[in-house]
This record gives sequence, structure tokens and C-alpha cells, in this order.
Amino acid sequence: MKQAALAIAFLFFCSSGHAAMSKAEAKKLLAEYAFPETPDGILIPLNLSMPDAPRIVEAYLVLGARADQPVTYETDDKQKLTRYPLNYLLMFACSDDTTAAMAKLLVDAGADPNTTDPENDWAALSQAYACPDVQRVLLAAPKKANVNRVDRNGATAMHLVIRIGHDRKTESVRMLLDAGFDLARFRAELLKEARYRPEVLEILSAPPKIDWKSVPPYPQRTASEATKMLERPGAATTIDEHMWDGVTHREPLRLALALAAGANVRQTRAVTNYTPLILLTERCDLDDPGIQTANAELLLAAGADKTGVDANGADALVLAAGSCPVGVVRALIAADLPLQSRSKTGATALRNAITKERADVVEALLAAGVDPKKEPYNVRALASGNKEIEALLKKKRR
Repeated sequence: MKQAALAIAFLFFCSSGHAAMSKAEAKKLLAEYAFPETPDGILIPLNLSMPDAPRIVEAYLVLGARADQPVTYETDDKQKLTRYPLNYLLMFACSDDTTAAMAKLLVDAGADPNTTDPENDWAALSQAYACPDVQRVLLAAPKKANVNRVDRNGATAMHLVIRIGHDRKTESVRMLLDAGFDLARFRAELLKEARYRPEVLEILSAPPKIDWKSVPPYPQRTASEATKMLERPGAATTIDEHMWDGVTHREPLRLALALAAGANVRQTRAVTNYTPLILLTERCDLDDPGIQTANAELLLAAGADKTGVDANGADALVLAAGSCPVGVVRALIAADLPLQSRSKTGATALRNAITKERADVVEALLAAGVDPKKEPYNVRALASGNKEIEALLKKKRR
């Protein structure tokens, strides 16, 4: 019951209904506690177990203290140390019900869960090994936590949770797995760490659930590690087939693993003779923009053939301009695909974008250097009636 009450209180504090503090209110609150208004004073409430500690932290942030900058302070024995506020907060017992609230204030203000305590090389996420409520905040931080970071002693946050975490270990283990912890890489050693915790062993021994549609960045994997992750029990799927499946099924992680495992990104598709880029752009729509953009970027980074065309002689940029998310178009532009290539039917990237009334793509093409005067048709007539595109073309002419 107490845990539930604390959780409700934390959610209430962090909800949108919490009124923003003014500078005058911040100054008044610090004066009430006789705390200095200088930015380094933010460390004081981070070491306090009191209901008002989160409000005091908020007061310092309102008055300009930086959550993303280290603070130098003096210890009782006159030693000068430097810590980031988030790491300083987690040096002390993080199970206090105010710690998660203070951690959320800091990460929302720019604190990075990947900053480390210089003494033990633990990132903030690792420092919270015994506190699932704080881990939850750090994993949801605007700056994404690296759940696979290995410290100088070879340990990850997961190692520390299993070794020295407290009674809510299984909760922490599940959170780290859901956040993308690379269990395949560390499974053998973690099973040894958890040998006396059957509830943890059960989680670690379960068949891995892989989110194939997750987008980069991914942990770095060797060819053999990638091949092992792609294995399908009872199926003899080749690495190249996994590459094509990654494109057609919109599964960036499968595509990335196939490329890491040695798939031939320069091959063409049987029957159609399409390159991977042409297959991707030919099947585009405006759904799943992050996934489709990730696939395009993965292929381009791996050296995919940029000269391929479809049955009508349209290259990837011409096709993408008509039907792909603008992120795919930008990726192709950044990869130096020709901006004014034509298909056999006279289609260009700009023509397809105007025809499909895609102002965002028109803007991207014009910004990249597409010259409407070089188009093999009357651009102004084609854009007539679409005020947003007309305005973009008029601005370009200036």
C-alpha cells in the first residue's frame, strides 16, 4: 500500500497539472530554507530526505542552475570533487520516495543518464541499480540512456541489478530488457550471476523477444552475433533473404543484422531486378516514417547501389518524392542521388512531389538545389492551385 501511495504522489507531482514555479516563488522558497541562490546550491537538496526537496530542486532550475553541467563542491575534509547533479543525487540512497521526482526534474531539464560517476565509472542508470522507480525515470529521459554501456570493470546496469539490486530485481530486469538491453551478448555471464535467484533466471532463460521494427541506434554486433540473432528454428533462411525481408516487412533491426552478418547489399531482386533501394522506394507509403527512413539510411550507409531504376527508368529519388516519407527523400538527397534525373516517362522527383501535392518534399528538393527551370514541363502550371507549393516555387525564383 505504501508503494502505491508513493507512486500516486510521484505521478501527481510530475503531471501536467503541476503549476510552473515563478522566479519570485523560487527565491522565496530558497530563502525559507536559508539556501544560497547560487547555481551550485542545487546539490544541497539532492542529499536531503524531505518532502520539499523536489520543489527546492525545481527552484534552483528555475533560477538558472544547469542540470547538464558538472558542479564542483568541497567535502567535509576539504577535498574538491566534481559531479553532475544527477550522479550526485544517486550517490546517496535512491529508494527515498522523493528521489525519482528529483531525477525526473533533472532529466527533463537536460541531465544525461549516461554521465558517469568518476570514482566507479558507473553511469547514472547503473547507480540506480536498487531503485526501479528511478530507473524508470532514467529510461524515459529525453536523452536516451545507453542500457548496454559497459563500465571499466566489464559490468552493465543489468549486471549491477542482478548482483546487488534489492527486492525488486525482476522489475528492473524486465525494464532493462524492454529498453533494449542486449541479452544475447551477455546472457552466459548473467545466467551465472543469477544462479541463486530463480525468478531472475526464469526471465533471462526465456526465449528472447526481439522487436524487429525497432529503429537505430543499435548495439554494435559482430557478424557471428548478428547471424545467431537471425536464426529461425526450423527454417533455412539465408542472410541475403533476411536483408530482403527487412526491407519488405519494414523491419530495420532485421535489415541491420543482415547487413552486419554480411548480406550482399549490391545484389538485385530476382524477377524484377530491383536493387534494395528501388524495392524500398517502390513500396513506400506515408505510414511508419521512422521505420522507412531508418531502412533507407541503413542501406545507404552499407553502400547500396544508388544507380538502380524501376521498370519505367525511375531512380530511387524520383520514386521516393511521390510516395515516401520526407525522411527517406532527405536521406537520398544527402547520399547525392541526382536531383533532376528523369524516368522514361519524363517523371522527375520535383514533378512527382508536385503531382502528389507534397509541399514538404518540394521544399526539401528546392533547398537541395533542384532548379525548376530545368524541369521538362511547365512547373508553374503543374503547381497551379496549390498555394503552399506555389509560394515555395515563387520564393525559389527570388
